Amino acid sequence: MFSELLQDECPFLLSQGKGEDKKWQGRKKCVHQRITSRVQMLRKANPDMEETAIPVELVTCSGSGLDPDISTAAAEYQIPRLAEARGIPEQEVRSIVKRYTNHRFLGIFGEETVNVLKVNLALDGLIS
Repeated sequence: MFSELLQDECPFLLSQGKGEDKKWQGRKKCVHQRITSRVQMLRKANPDMEETAIPVELVTCSGSGLDPDISTAAAEYQIPRLAEARGIPEQEVRSIVKRYTNHRFLGIFGEETVNVLKVNLALDGLIS
């Protein structure tokens, strides 16, 4: 399902209306369509989180799409889904996420992030 996010395309098409509607769609409309689509996919993939705000980084993309870390909020949002999919308690997933959380530099610079690769390797039992 998430592979669809990576293949998400939004070509700039000529609309079929009159006047202003005959102009090329702008980036703003394209971005809105992508975000709406991603929100719907995330809600479908995480039905237990219906009332929870989706962290913005799960809806938007980085320039490369290869960022190794996510925010602690993005990690927390996905814990119920991961625990259910793997058949393990949420607290166990939360403990692994905590173990691979990078703290602020010198305690004040930057934000805490979670190393996604290390969390996935730990969940697969490849690292401890």
